[in-house]
Amino acid sequence: MPVINRLPGDVRSTLQVSVLLAVAFVLFACNIAAAGEPFGSIEVFVALADNKHQGIVPVPDSIGNGDDPGRNLYWGAMYGLKTMMSRDSAWKLAGCEKTKTGPILETCRYRRDGLTLVAYAYQGREIKKAVYDFLDAAAGRGNIPKPKLVVYVGHNGLMEFGPPPLPKTAAPDAPRVIILACAAKAFFEQWLKAAGAKPLLWTTGLMAPEAYTLLAALDGWAKGETDQDIRLRSARAYARYQNIKTKAAKRLLVSGW
Repeated sequence: MPVINRLPGDVRSTLQVSVLLAVAFVLFACNIAAAGEPFGSIEVFVALADNKHQGIVPVPDSIGNGDDPGRNLYWGAMYGLKTMMSRDSAWKLAGCEKTKTGPILETCRYRRDGLTLVAYAYQGREIKKAVYDFLDAAAGRGNIPKPKLVVYVGHNGLMEFGPPPLPKTAAPDAPRVIILACAAKAFFEQWLKAAGAKPLLWTTGLMAPEAYTLLAALDGWAKGETDQDIRLRSARAYARYQNIKTKAAKRLLVSGW
């Protein structure tokens, strides 16, 4: 017979209640960890394409409306992030939340092999906030604690409004970063070095930041590949969809400094 059953009734009742409360607390804490910790794995900041509020080469109005994530070039269109991730069998959609007003119009969460990815669709006119929020996350100051990888997708807004002040100190645990925007290295390098962030993939020239490049990079990331393997995988995907040579895509997509 268990020892607890040989104790006096009042002591036994008190002890049983204490044990139940302790177990409940542990389960509660574990559930929080299980729900919260994976969400810090990957964050993706998408500035919706916007013909009116961004200095982009105009695209058809149906995909260049920065207030319409469902059809936007970088989100709901054929090669948009939400569309391609939702079709990718490796990633499982965990849910999306929409809002009617900005700056974030939709947030979607995906899971794969113990990783969780959170993607934010920023209103096109809010591109500055999208870029600055990405930079905060890259410096370890984002809303989600300690993401392993942070990503920016969209127009290179720093060409127009410039970066925030440089961080005074580098974060010792800054995440890896991917930037799929035109000429990212030239415009983001100084800021990211000051922040202590480490580029996994970014660009040296003009590019189309559609989701096939990111999906290829994330596939390599999930499999634990080296930076150069991820770069090659991404360049091949970009070359295939853009109908260019892989050699040219490798000049465009680079890793590290």
